[in-house]
Amino acid sequence: MLENAHHLFTTQSCCIYKVPHKIRESNEDAYTPIMLASIGPLHRGNSRLVIMKVHNRSEAFLFDLVSCVQHLEPKIRTCYSEKMDLTTDELVKVIFINCYFVIEVFSREEWTRNDAIHDLLLLENQVLLFVFEKIYNLAFTSLLNNGADEFPSFMKLVFYMFKNHKKQGVSPPPPNGRTISHFTDLLRCFILPPSHRIPSRNHETVVLGNSAFELVEAGVKFQAN
Repeated sequence: MLENAHHLFTTQSCCIYKVPHKIRESNEDAYTPIMLASIGPLHRGNSRLVIMKVHNRSEAFLFDLVSCVQHLEPKIRTCYSEKMDLTTDELVKVIFINCYFVIEVFSREEWTRNDAIHDLLLLENQVLLFVFEKIYNLAFTSLLNNGADEFPSFMKLVFYMFKNHKKQGVSPPPPNGRTISHFTDLLRCFILPPSHRIPSRNHETVVLGNSAFELVEAGVKFQAN
């Protein structure tokens, strides 16, 4: 089931979805960020959430990073299931501020991890990891290119931050290896056993030889879900 769940998170382009209303209304708080601000555009405008600010950086530095997100904007837009009533500039601003903030958070050790990690794993609270990587690689180009072994790639940093969720000993994929869509998809990868450890299944169709009426007559009890 978990192996097939990947198709729920990733179609050809769309991979970030809203929780169905009927599920959300049963427990609104379970699907709403607690500690961190909203990450991504799906919660934009929610008065309970706070937009983080970017500061203490040169205008030239920020221009390069924002330009990077502008270039990716068409691809970013297709990855959300909801049609967003945002202009290009508005979407770029939301994505950039959120990505930049999360990278800053990951770079610090003094933050409260459990609540923040919970927020980052929420299905609606997602930004594509390839966008994070693009911004991270551009922001730390000199450190990454100077062979500083102690300076991690973005995916190594992510795997470290979510290490308490690793159940299968999964390692960060190589640059041209397996694609992980976002933090929720990362959690799926952490839980799903490697392909060589997934038991084979008998896919033969099982046919019941009796009707529901006959089963009830024989003493079988059915319960509504």
